This record gives sequence, C-alpha cells and structure tokens, in this order.
Amino acid sequence: MEATQRPALFPPVEVQRKARPVVFWNLALFALRDFFRSPWIILHLLVLVGVQTLFFQYESGQGHFFLVEYMTTTLLAAITAGVMLSRANRAETYPILARRVPRASFTGAIMLAAWLVALVGYLLSSLAVYARFYGPWLNDAPAAPPWLASVDFLDKSLPVLAAALTAVGLVALLSSFISPSGVRLGLLALLALLVMSFDSRNFPIEAVRPALDRFPPVLAPLAGALKYATDNPPDGVATLSLGLLAGYAVVLVLLALWLSTRRELILD
Repeated sequence: MEATQRPALFPPVEVQRKARPVVFWNLALFALRDFFRSPWIILHLLVLVGVQTLFFQYESGQGHFFLVEYMTTTLLAAITAGVMLSRANRAETYPILARRVPRASFTGAIMLAAWLVALVGYLLSSLAVYARFYGPWLNDAPAAPPWLASVDFLDKSLPVLAAALTAVGLVALLSSFISPSGVRLGLLALLALLVMSFDSRNFPIEAVRPALDRFPPVLAPLAGALKYATDNPPDGVATLSLGLLAGYAVVLVLLALWLSTRRELILD
C-alpha cells in the first residue's frame, strides 16, 4: 500500500513557508534580468550620460551635486518601476509564474528590483564625478571633498535613497498591475489637490481655494529632505523632513503590497 501511494501535489505548508524567501529573491533576479535585457536599459544609460554631460561640466559643489543626483535618481526610479510593472503583466513572465507565486511577493520583488536599479545608477553617476575631477591618476587633481570621498557620502545619500523608494511606491500604486482604476483615479486627484495647495490661486474653482489653503504641506518633505544632504550640518527641519519622506516611502510600499494581495495574478 505504501508503495502505491501518490506523492502530494503540493509540499506541506511548512516547506512552502521556508521556500518563500528563496522564491522572492528568484523573482527579484528575474525582474532585474528582464529589465537589463530590454531596450529600456539604453534609456537609463543615456540619461546618466546626459546628466554627466550637461550638469557636471565643471567641478561640482555639494549642493549642486546632490540636487542633480536627487532629481535624476528619483526620475529614473519612477521610470524603472513603471517599466518593470508594465512588463510584469505580459506573457514574458509566464516561465517564472508557472509555479505557485504569491502576488505580494512578485510585487515586492519588482519594487525592490526597480529601487536597486536606481541605486546602481546613482552609484555609477557618483563614481563618474569622482573619477572625472578627483581621480588619483589625474595630474594636479584636487583632493576630493569629504562629502564625496568619506563615510559622510553614505549619510548624505539617505535623502536620495528615500526619494527613490518613494517614487517606486507611488508609481506602483498608479500601476494597473496593482491598483484598480478607481484607486488610481483617486490617487491622481489627491496628488493634484496636494500640488494645488502650494498655490491655491491656480485652482480654477474659486470657491474651493480657501479649503486648499488649509491643506497641510504634505509634499514639503520632498524638498526639505534635500537640505539634509546639502547643508552642513543639517538642521532639525531637514532631519524631520527626511524622516517623513522615509515614512512616506514605507507607507506607499506597504499599501502597494496590500493592494496586490487583493487582486488575482492574471497574465494578459
């Protein structure tokens, strides 16, 4: 009787739970390979080369460097997340999804991969600036400033990393792969109101302008966190803004993961 028993169709629950971390990293590697094999990586490289050519023609100061990298890395993180999430709903992902894969794990792996791609671009751009102006092989090269060639660089990079993760979480919520049309429409309306609240005089409905003036500056940490990287030492407002921006990133990522569990994983 024991020899004729068929094996179980799925492994026990305990085995599945132990295998989930491995599946997550397999999904992240799959998303990274799929992105680097796509033509979108060329756009990523062109943006990095264009930034180096246009904005780093001369030796850069701390404020200029982190301002350019802050905006560039955030933009590339948003583009990368949008590309990966759009490709995740196509038939090309069937080989990796032919097994039992939780949708939240797949979503989290894609967001992690997009954030890592933006991080690599930031590090490559920073290394290019260091090599062009402070390389030890250059004749009469000045000494590299501490904010670029010491542990301070890691501390000053925190706003860039937080802004990139915030962009990934926001784009994920605006993706049709995660959010239904009603959620996306509501989120876009909320973003529009938050942007209008900075200067309510641009809002077309005059009766609503007083209500917009009462909106708290929710988007202010996006700019305030940058001062953490550009000021020496950063003040309390900059530190608080960085903490709020990191909190925004965590909330957006968790919300995207929660929404992804409420939808079925169906390929187009």
